[in-house]
Amino acid sequence: MKHNLQIFWKFNWLVQLTPRNLLLLLILAPFLYFFWLYKVVQLAEEKLSKRPNVLFRFFLGVFIVGLLFAIFIDYVAVLKPFNTAYDFIFWSVYVSFIYVDYYITVVTFKIENKKGTKASLVDKVGRFMLLSTLMVGAFLLQPTVNKLFLKLKS
Repeated sequence: MKHNLQIFWKFNWLVQLTPRNLLLLLILAPFLYFFWLYKVVQLAEEKLSKRPNVLFRFFLGVFIVGLLFAIFIDYVAVLKPFNTAYDFIFWSVYVSFIYVDYYITVVTFKIENKKGTKASLVDKVGRFMLLSTLMVGAFLLQPTVNKLFLKLKS
C-alpha cells in the first residue's frame, strides 16, 4: 500500500494516461494540468540527463500563482481592469506562459532528436501552438507524450 502511494505521489502516471482518461481527468480537476506540465519537463530532463531548469520551475510557479491571483482579483473585484497592478499580473502570467510552452517544446523535441527523429520548424511551431491552447493541447499531445516516455528508464 505504501509503495502504491509513493508511485501515486510521484505523478509519473500523469504522462502515461490515454487521451480519453486525460480528458476526463482535466474536466474533473483542471489544476492537474499544471502537474502534467511539470511532469513532462521533469521526465524529459531525466531522460536527457539534464539538470532541472530552475527558470522553467520559476515561470511555472509564476504562471500558477498569477492565474490564481487573477481569478481571485476578478472574483473579489479588488482592482479595476485597467489598473497598472492588474497589467503587471497579466504580463507576468503571459510571459511565463510563453516560456513554459517554449521550454516544453524544446525538451520534447530534444528527446525525439535523441531517438533519431528530425523535426521541421513547422512541427515545432505546431507543437508550441498546441501547447498554447492549454488543456486542449495537453489532450492532443498526450499520444506523443506517451510515445516519448514509453520506457521511462531508456
